[in-house]
Order: sequence, then structure tokens, then C-alpha cells
Amino acid sequence: MGEPLFLIECYSSSATAEVAAEMLAQLRSGANGASGTGAVTPMSCIAVPSDEIIYCLVASDSADSVHEALTNMSIGHDRIVGAVEVKPVRGVGP
Repeated sequence: MGEPLFLIECYSSSATAEVAAEMLAQLRSGANGASGTGAVTPMSCIAVPSDEIIYCLVASDSADSVHEALTNMSIGHDRIVGAVEVKPVRGVGP
């Protein structure tokens, strides 16, 4: 099993695919060169324009590390919560 996952919630009136892509690029840029304790590895970002929110999934050792990284990158965020990723199993389901 890999590092723990965290979901970042960012409320924004401009929650578009372009803004989510920019946020993912900023997270990846900030993650370059970081490794070990405190490192944040971005996985994906999703925009939900009707709810004015962007969700980003990251891997890191703790929510505190995620908060510190976001603060250092000046990325505003409203909440960081632990997450579990479930992937489809091949050969199961329709």
C-alpha cells in the first residue's frame, strides 16, 4: 500500500477545467524535487463548476504536510481530508 491520500477542497467562483489544470500544474511544479517526509505528490484535480469547487487528490505522509505545502505554494484551500481511492477491478461488473 502506498502513501496516505488526501482530498483538498478549494472553493472558487472560477471552478473550471482550466483552473483545475492550472492548480494541478502548480502542485506538480511545487512537488518537483521534493521527496521523503513531507513530500506531496499530486494525483489529479477535478472541477465542479456548478458547486464552485475544485477537488485535488494528493499523496503525502500527513494532512499537516499537505497544508504546509499548499501554504508554501500560496494555494488557497478550504479543507484537507483523508481519502481512499477505489479503482475498478478488471473482469468485475458490467
